[in-house]
Amino acid sequence: MKKYLLGTTALATAGLMAGMASDAAASERIKVGVNGYHQQWGVYADQDIDTRNDDGSSTKIKTSPVDQKHNSEICFNGESTLDNGITFGLNVQLEANTEGDQIDESYLYVQSDSMGRLIVGDENNAGYLLHVTAPDGGISIDSGDMISDSFWADTYGGSSFNTSLATTNLRFNDNDSGKFTYISPRFAGFQLGASYIPQFEPGGGDDNSSIYKSRGTNTDDTETQNEGYAVGLNFREDFGGFGVQASVGYLGANTSDNPLSAGNVGAQFSFAGFSVGGAYVKAFGGSRTLADGGEEVTEFDGDGWTAGGAYEIGPYKIGITYQRGVNDGFANAGGGDVRLDQANISGTYQFGPGIRLVGGFFAYDADAQNPGCVTDNCGAGYNNDGWGFASGIKLGF
Repeated sequence: MKKYLLGTTALATAGLMAGMASDAAASERIKVGVNGYHQQWGVYADQDIDTRNDDGSSTKIKTSPVDQKHNSEICFNGESTLDNGITFGLNVQLEANTEGDQIDESYLYVQSDSMGRLIVGDENNAGYLLHVTAPDGGISIDSGDMISDSFWADTYGGSSFNTSLATTNLRFNDNDSGKFTYISPRFAGFQLGASYIPQFEPGGGDDNSSIYKSRGTNTDDTETQNEGYAVGLNFREDFGGFGVQASVGYLGANTSDNPLSAGNVGAQFSFAGFSVGGAYVKAFGGSRTLADGGEEVTEFDGDGWTAGGAYEIGPYKIGITYQRGVNDGFANAGGGDVRLDQANISGTYQFGPGIRLVGGFFAYDADAQNPGCVTDNCGAGYNNDGWGFASGIKLGF
C-alpha cells in the first residue's frame, strides 16, 4: 500500500509539474529587481555601566557618548505569475554592512489569491510574520531600532534580542532558520499561518548532521532547539474608519531535556490618525548546560510586554512606546534573573516617498537582579542604565 501511495503521489506530482510547465511557456522568465532600505543615525547616549567582580567590588565601564549607527539591507526579489494564477517568487536579503550573518533572509515562495502563500527557506516563522505590536513615532522598540542598531551597549552579548527581554516576537533562536511556512488567504478578516522548523539555525543553514546539533564549541555541553513548529492567527479589519488588528501565536521546539514553549498576543487600534496598542510574550524552557560548571541554565524562561501610542497627520508622526522584559535564568548572565526596561518618545517627518527624518529621546535600564555567576567572566554583574537622543534618516527603495 505504501509503495502504491508513493507511486500515485509521484504520478500526481509529475502531472502537476507538467501542467505548470505548459503554463510557464506562456509566461515571462522571472526578472530580479532590487529594493531595500538604508538607515544612518547619530546617537548620543549617557550610559552608567557597572560590573560586579568576583571579590564583591564593582568597576565602572566607560563608553563614548556620541556614536554613528547604521542599518541597511539590499533585497533582490522577483516573481512570475503563470496563466493559471499561481505566482512563483524569490527574496534574498543582503546586509549592506559587514555582518556575521551576511545574508539575512533567503527564500522562495509560491502563492495564489485562492490558495494562500507557501514559503520555503530562511524566513521568520508564521507566529512572527503575523504578530501585531505597539505603534511608534519613528524609532521602533520591539525588535526595533534601539536594540538592532545598538543605541546603547547590550551587556548581555546581544542575546537579549532573541529573548523576552527585548522582543515580543517569537524569535528565541529561530530567527531566519530554514523552514516551511504556509500563510492562508485572509477570510472575514482572519489569516492563519503555520511553520515547521527542522533546526533552529539563526541566519539559515542546511546542516542536518545530528538531531541535537551543537551551537557552541563543545558538542557535549551545548544544544540547540530542533523539530520546531509555529502557528499564528491574525485579524485585521476596518469598521467605519475604526481599525482593528490583533494576533495570537505559539512557538514550540525540542531539546534533549527541556523543550521550548513560547506564546504571544498583540493588538492595535486606530482612528482618525491616532493609534494605540501593545503585545505580550511568555516563554518556557530551551535550556543549555554551561561547559565549565556543569550547571543547566535556562535561557528563555521569562515574559515581556510593550505598549504605545502614536498620532499621524500629513507627513508628521509622533509617538511614545514602552517595553519591559524579564528573563529568569539568563545564560549570558550566569543563570541569573535579568530585567530590561526601554522607552522612547520619537517623531517622524516624511520628506517624500521612501524618505523619512526620524528622531527622539530614549531611556533604558538593564539590571541583573540575581547574577549567580558560575564563571570568572560571564558578565553576570552588569547593571546598565542611561538615556540619550537619536536622529537619523531612513530611506526605503
